[in-house]
Amino acid sequence: MENLKLFFNTFLDAIEYDGNNDDFVKKFTSVVYAQATSSLISRLPEEKRKDVMENLSSITDGTILHTALNEFFSEEILSETLNKSAEVVLREYLSAIYDSLTSEQRFRVETIFITTE
Repeated sequence: MENLKLFFNTFLDAIEYDGNNDDFVKKFTSVVYAQATSSLISRLPEEKRKDVMENLSSITDGTILHTALNEFFSEEILSETLNKSAEVVLREYLSAIYDSLTSEQRFRVETIFITTE
């Protein structure tokens, strides 16, 4: 999760985001976790899904959610799914704002994606 936060902060710096980075990263990571959780749960048999949903339904903290998900999924699968979800969510956001970025901001964003591949 710390890697995601670091990456998102680097991305926000690249686009010269003028809002509160911490608030943005919290909201963004919650979307990433929601998407990843949905993807992971959909892989489970129906009866197992109910158990997982009951365990996760009241969790609002990302660190606690991560720990709870580790009870059902390996760290490798969880990290892989989170990374894929983060990429999808970030690319969707980037598509929405790309036309408003300067050529310098676009270059910095492209550099970030190139160096993380």
